Formats: sequence, C-alpha cells, structure tokens
Amino acid sequence: MSQPTIAVLSIADDPAHASRVPSPRRPEPEDAGPPRPVKVWRLVDRAQHGDASAFAEIYDLYVAVIHRYVRLHAQDLNAAENVTADTFLHALRHIGSFTWTDDLCVWLIDIARTMIDRDRRESGPYPNRPSAAPGRQDHHPRLVAAIGRLPWMQRECVMLRFVVGFSIRQTALSLRVSAPAVWMLQLRSVQSLRSDLRRRSGPVAAWR
Repeated sequence: MSQPTIAVLSIADDPAHASRVPSPRRPEPEDAGPPRPVKVWRLVDRAQHGDASAFAEIYDLYVAVIHRYVRLHAQDLNAAENVTADTFLHALRHIGSFTWTDDLCVWLIDIARTMIDRDRRESGPYPNRPSAAPGRQDHHPRLVAAIGRLPWMQRECVMLRFVVGFSIRQTALSLRVSAPAVWMLQLRSVQSLRSDLRRRSGPVAAWR
C-alpha cells in the first residue's frame, strides 16, 4: 500500500487527529512559500526562449505527478495517458504565458484539470469517483470509493494533499482559496472519510 494511502487511512481512522491539525489562524511556515528552485526557473526561462531540451527536462520533472493526478480522474489508463500528453502539449504551446507569480506544478495541474474537463465533454461523463491504476495497490479500493463520495472541493483537497503531495500553499493556489480554507477543507474531508468508512465497513484499521 502506498504512503499516501496509508497517510489518509491513518488520518481517517484517528478521531484524535482533528486536535492535531494546526489552527486555520496559524498556517504552517510553508504557507509563506518556499524559494523558487533555481533549476526550474532556469528551465522555464530557456523553454520560453524556444529551448526544446529545457521543456523536455520540465516534462521529465513533472510527468509522474501530473499522470498520477490525471489517473485519479480518468476513465481508464489509456485516457489518462492521452490527457497527460495533451496537458504537456498545451503547456508547451503556452509556456510563454507562465509567470513567476504562479507555481509551475500548480499551473500544470490547472491545465490538466482543463484537459480532463475537455475529455469528459468529448468522451461522455466520467464516473463520480477517482480511479485506481489497474494491477497496483496504490489506492485502497474502499478508500477510493469513499473519496469519490466527497463533495468536489473536499475530493480535490484530498487528492492534491495526499496523492499529488501538494503543500498547503500549492493546494490553496490550485483551488483558489486561502491557506486557512485548505486546512478546514482537509479537516472536514478526513472527518467525512472516517465517518463514511466506519459506517460502511467498520474501522479502517481492520483493512491494513
């Protein structure tokens, strides 16, 4: 079972977790935003000046996390691969519009979300649940189903925080809410997951 899955299962099965979630009024230091990595800044600058090899390096740095996010939304693995490819093709065409008021990974996730919506319109409605990659144990099936029953904002918060690995600051940027709002979304999400999982199948710990 993957670390993100273990993390969500542990939080969802721990009633005391709410008391350990920092107050929304006191965001963690990371919310001030880490310095932009010099390597990424240089790659973007080169890509914006037409250096194809620089964009190839950007692709290598971010393709795994973008594919992981898309796979949670896509109907199947083939659709996920197509949407991921479309995301980077769009990013390549519009890299000139990227500015350092943005976060590169958040910018790519936003593009991926747009590509998912486009694919959904063209291919028909997706199931209202995240999907797990076939043949892998990265996502506990009952947890996946429970996440799919969350309201959209809570579902996205869980995916971005625990699966994609976004910081509070990045999640806030992606969802266009404040950092305290992300804390509240996260708290409500894990409370809802804990209640849902226990109501349907008993304590989460029994599945580990």
